[in-house]
Amino acid sequence: MARPANGGRLTCESCVAIDVREGKRSGLLRPGQVFPASWSRAGVPCGSISVRTESDTVVLINPDWAASSYPLLLVVWPEAAASARSG
Repeated sequence: MARPANGGRLTCESCVAIDVREGKRSGLLRPGQVFPASWSRAGVPCGSISVRTESDTVVLINPDWAASSYPLLLVVWPEAAASARSG
C-alpha cells in the first residue's frame, strides 16, 4: 500500500485508484482474464499488481502483501440508474 510522504498518516488521496470503467471498455473484466496493472508517481514507476477477473469480482494479487490476494466485489448499475444518479 502507498505510504504518504513525510511519514504522515495514510489518506485516500495517497492511495492508487483503479478505473474499472476503462477495464470494462477494453474487455478486461470478462471472467477468466489475468492482466498486470502498474502505476507511477511523477513519471517514476512505483508499484504493480496482477488482476484476475471472476464473474462478479476482481482479485488484486501481490505476493508482497500480508494477504497475497484481495478480492473486490463489482456491482454493476443499469445505465438508466447511473444516468439518474449523475444528473
